[in-house]
Amino acid sequence: MTGDDLRVLLRTWWTHADCPFVGDLKVLLPMFQAGKPVFDASLLPGDGFTIFRGQCRSRPPGISWTLRRETAERFAFDSRYPRRDPVILRGYVLREDVLGYFIGREEEEVIVDPTRVTERSEEPPLVPRTTIRTAASSVVRLKK
Repeated sequence: MTGDDLRVLLRTWWTHADCPFVGDLKVLLPMFQAGKPVFDASLLPGDGFTIFRGQCRSRPPGISWTLRRETAERFAFDSRYPRRDPVILRGYVLREDVLGYFIGREEEEVIVDPTRVTERSEEPPLVPRTTIRTAASSVVRLKK
């Protein structure tokens, strides 16, 4: 398989799969590193980007981040990924370290090796806990 073939395969698979190998960096990182870069749209101009990730505070960061804080907010509370202690991670990634960029699910998703994310900080979610829109656009009501 050529590098171009791998990029096409990864772009198609990642955009249409939901939660492929969630959290399994041993599987995902080598695939994206071998196909780098895998884009379904042009990445914004600049040497680097501020990126966000919504997740549980106790979990290590994964490879899927976003350019939009509101997308990270949604994932911090998404019913597909139960969160007991939701947090928004904020960081900075150099353009050369971006393994993939996808807009197909309107998430402005940035794929990056989490060890390459610098200037990392944690921020509390701003979205009210009572009503959160999930990735499937359904409304979930959370108990206070």
